[in-house]
Amino acid sequence: MSIRSIHTQKTINGVQCYSDFAALPELIQNVLVVLPPSQAVTAVRKAANAGIHNVWLQQGSESPEVLKTCRDVGVDAISGE
Repeated sequence: MSIRSIHTQKTINGVQCYSDFAALPELIQNVLVVLPPSQAVTAVRKAANAGIHNVWLQQGSESPEVLKTCRDVGVDAISGE
């Protein structure tokens, strides 16, 4: 399955998928970001807009820009762990 096809799936192995944080049926507080830094900035902003307060940046996802974005939008970030 390609990356492109995963983004369009409604379910994977019977588990419901959501294309955006805002589409989630309930508020969540934490998210794991496993994206390149250039995409992680957008993910952090979208997470903050959806009311998510805690972000764990997988190694390779963090950068000074991503960490600054977390601070700017009021999201607590765990990185380098």
